[in-house]
Amino acid sequence: MSARGARRRQTSSRASQGIKQLPWNQPKNPYPAVKAISDDQVEQIHHTSLRVIKELGIKFMDSEALSILREKGAEVDESTQLVRMASELVMEWVGKAPERFTMHSRNPQHSLEIGENNLCFAMVASPPNASDTDRGRRPGNFEDFCNLVRLAQSFNTIHCIGGYPVEPVDLPPETRHLDCGLAFHTLTDKVMHAYSLGKQRISDAIEMLRIARGVSLDQLKGEPGLFSIINTSSPL
Repeated sequence: MSARGARRRQTSSRASQGIKQLPWNQPKNPYPAVKAISDDQVEQIHHTSLRVIKELGIKFMDSEALSILREKGAEVDESTQLVRMASELVMEWVGKAPERFTMHSRNPQHSLEIGENNLCFAMVASPPNASDTDRGRRPGNFEDFCNLVRLAQSFNTIHCIGGYPVEPVDLPPETRHLDCGLAFHTLTDKVMHAYSLGKQRISDAIEMLRIARGVSLDQLKGEPGLFSIINTSSPL
């Protein structure tokens, strides 16, 4: 028998016996946060960021977003799409964020507490390549994507889906989020991530979650079950 065949037989044997692991549990961090910089330096960064938003502004390339921001009191320049916000306005809305909240999973046993000293471990998001000992390094594809989601479901130390475990570049970009969303809802019951790549894609992700959980949109608003990340692009 070849070395590769022996490895496969050993792997198959271990898989048939199951993986020994501790029960599902969301850990807590008992230690205080490490201060990398002083309180004065934190305050300086905070006030500088408020000054950037107030004086330089941020470009929002979406007409609906511009309308909402103007309605809430921001200064909007339609010609440049630049939005400037007073520090008081920023702090008012930042202050509405809860210190702690629950992320609701399709399986209530996998719901997560976010905030305070609760820890939550997720997969890495959207690496371009997959790799294993049998086939080596290769571009991301949907088969590997699904297999990695299955792994995330099987390990109790992974608490949520932090994004695409590998980018499935063999799927059309226009509809990729639908295939990936379906895989998330059928291959795992943990809290998931959705990409905010335009209003349509994130709206599709929210609607798929609503259908999967069998709840109304109003109930979903009070019981969030997915998260996203919105980044700014330099310079504005």
